[in-house]
Amino acid sequence: WAPRSDDRDKRGAAADEGDNDAHDDDDECNPFEYASPPTLYELTKLFFFAVSGLALLRLLLFLLVFLGVMICCFVGTLGLDPHRATEQPYSWWRRVAISPVPYLCRAALFVFGFYHIPVQGKLSKDAAFLVPNHVSVFDALIMFWLAAPAAVAKAELFKNPVLGRVLMALQVIPVKREDEKGREWTKTTMIKFAKSQANAKRSERYPQVLIFPQGTTTREKALSMFQRGAFLPGLPVQPVVLDYSQNKHFSLAYLCTRKKDYFFRRHFTQFAMFAKVTFLPLHRPSEDEKADATLFANNVRQSIADALHATTTDHYFEDAKLFRAALDLKEERHVLSLLERPERSHRVHMGHFQLSDLKSAFKDGKGFKLSEVKEALRMFEALDRNGDGAIDFHEFCDALGLNPEVDHTRILFNLFDQNDTGKINFKELVLCMALCTPNSTISVANKAKFAFRVFDDNDDGKISEAELEQLLAFARGGAHQSNPETDEFLDRFKIAAEKFGAEKGPGGLAVTLPTFEKMVEADPEIVQQAMESLTAPVRHRLDSEASNQSHRSEASRRSRKHS
Repeated sequence: WAPRSDDRDKRGAAADEGDNDAHDDDDECNPFEYASPPTLYELTKLFFFAVSGLALLRLLLFLLVFLGVMICCFVGTLGLDPHRATEQPYSWWRRVAISPVPYLCRAALFVFGFYHIPVQGKLSKDAAFLVPNHVSVFDALIMFWLAAPAAVAKAELFKNPVLGRVLMALQVIPVKREDEKGREWTKTTMIKFAKSQANAKRSERYPQVLIFPQGTTTREKALSMFQRGAFLPGLPVQPVVLDYSQNKHFSLAYLCTRKKDYFFRRHFTQFAMFAKVTFLPLHRPSEDEKADATLFANNVRQSIADALHATTTDHYFEDAKLFRAALDLKEERHVLSLLERPERSHRVHMGHFQLSDLKSAFKDGKGFKLSEVKEALRMFEALDRNGDGAIDFHEFCDALGLNPEVDHTRILFNLFDQNDTGKINFKELVLCMALCTPNSTISVANKAKFAFRVFDDNDDGKISEAELEQLLAFARGGAHQSNPETDEFLDRFKIAAEKFGAEKGPGGLAVTLPTFEKMVEADPEIVQQAMESLTAPVRHRLDSEASNQSHRSEASRRSRKHS
C-alpha cells in the first residue's frame, strides 16, 4: 500500500536511475512486438524483386495455385447447403474432389520460398485436436498440407463468397464469439468431430480439428496463454511445434508491425524461407487435467515451449489488441522513416502490464472492458510527454495544473505511484483505477487501510473532517465548493463517525484507524465512495488533458501532411 511521501523522496533519485533500466526490457516480455525492421539488405531485395519482376511472378503463381484450390472446393461443395456442411462427414466423391488441396498448399509454400520443410515425428490418428503454436500467416498452409484438418474460424469469414466456399469445403467450424448459443454449438460440434475419430469406417470420420489455442500470433520464441476451448472436452491432443527461427533477416511472425516495416511485401522478396515442423507425442490428459482444463492447457503449452526453447508469458490475445492500439498512438506522434533506428520514445512501454493483472483484480475476471483499458492507454500516452514510458511528478503536475510544492499534490501522485519509484507507469495507472471500482477483488478491509493512509494528511494516525474536506476540495482543483456527491459522502462520514464515538477536535470529528475500520465494516460503501470522490475528479482532469493532447497531435499531424 502507499508508503509515506517522505519515504519516497529519500529514494527518488535512485529510483529515477534504476527505473530507466527497468523499462528497457519491456520488449523482452512482450510477445507481440515486431523486432525485424527492414535493413539495407532487405530494402535492396525489395528493390531487386520489384524491378526484376520476380515479386510479380510469385504473386501470379500464388494466384494460380489459389485458383486451383477454388476449383477443387467449388466442385467438392456442389449442391451442399452451407448451413449443413458440418452435419455429417463428406461422401467419398466430395473427399476426392478436395483431395488435391493439401498438395496445392505445399505448392503455395514452395512459391514463397519454402523449398524444403523438415518434419519430425508423426501425425497421430488418435488425436482429437491438433494444437500448434501460432506464429505466421503460413501456419495454416503448413498444417493443411500435413494433416488436411478441419479448423475453427470466426463466422464473419464465411460471409465472403470466395473464402466462405473454401472454408465450407474444408469443413471449418464457424464460431460466433459474442453469441453464447453460438459458442455452445461450436463446442458441441468440435466434440462431435473429435469423437468421430474412434469410428472404424473412414466414411464415418470427420477430419481432425486444428486449433491455434493462443488465439493470436506471437514471436517465434514466446508463447502467450492458451485458450481452454480445445482442452475442455478432456480428449487427447497432439502438440505441434512450428519453428521459423532459422530466418535470420526477416521475421515471419505476424505481429503488430509499423507502417515502414513493409511486412507483407517482404514475403514476396525472400530468396528462401525456412520452417521446421515437429509432431510431439500424443498428450492423453490425466484425471487432474480432465477436471481442470487450465492445467491441461498449461501443460501442453509448456511441452511446446520446451521443444521450441521458448519462453511463456501470461498475455492473452486481447493484449495483442492493446499493444496494437499503443503502437498506433506512437505512430500518431512519429512514423519512423526508412532505416531510422527507433529511439526510446518511439517504442511502446506498457510497464509490464498484462490483462491477466487486471483480470485478477476483478471477480470472475470480469468488470472491465478492453475499450476502457485502451482509453486509459490514450490518457497515459498523452501525459507521458517525453515518451519514456512513465509519468514523473512534474509531468503529473503540469497535466493537472497542480502546484508541486503543495503536500496534497504529492498525496495524489502517491495514490497512483504504488511501486514507490517516483514515476507512474501504465500498469500502476490502470490498477489504481481498478482499485477504486466497486467490483474489484481487493477486500474492503484492505481498501479501508489504503484509504485511511491516503486521507491521513499529517500522518498523525487520525482522519479529521478538515483533512477530508481539504483533500477532496484539492482533488477538484480548488477551494471547497458545493458538490452533491462529495457533500453526500461527507455527511455519510460524519454520521458514521458520530455513531462509533469519534473524538472531536479542532478540525472537527477525528477518526482513528480502528474506528474507521468499524465504520467500513458497518457500511462498506463508505470506503468505496471515499476513493471515488478522490479519484473521479483527477481521472476527469487527466482525461480532459489527454483529449486536448490528442487534438494537438492530430492538428500537428494534419499540418505536417499538408506541408
